[in-house]
Amino acid sequence: MDAVQAWDWQTFSAGAMQKTVTPKGYGELPKQISEFQEENPALFSEIFSQCGWSIKQEAGGVRIYYSSRETEYEDITGSALCDFIKRGFSQTDSGFPKKSESLASIASAVIHEEFQKKQVVDFIARMRAALSKSPRGYSNSASDFFQSKLG
Repeated sequence: MDAVQAWDWQTFSAGAMQKTVTPKGYGELPKQISEFQEENPALFSEIFSQCGWSIKQEAGGVRIYYSSRETEYEDITGSALCDFIKRGFSQTDSGFPKKSESLASIASAVIHEEFQKKQVVDFIARMRAALSKSPRGYSNSASDFFQSKLG
């Protein structure tokens, strides 16, 4: 549940289903955090805002921002956030393991019991939606192809 990764072309992904933050600051994780903020404003403040994370609704959708002493308290997103998250973690960098305050705070947030509930509810809705779809060229839904609990 506390998995966070930032090694691929996305800025980072986190949580049970590895919701992503795109290199422009958008994605499924900002959307999920925004929904959580609407449902639990005080808890959002405690586990996200107080750790430097904020969410803003913009023309392109919900976008995530980060601010800390390391960013000189400037809200960063997009390519600036992507560069910040990955700074010091390239293959040519030495001194591993390294600490990342920003990613550690996200890892801490995604394992909070109330945010985990949000992730599980979302996961169940996703599974139901996926299982109700029919693969291209087939009349049966995907659920018809999974005959055991293990699929």
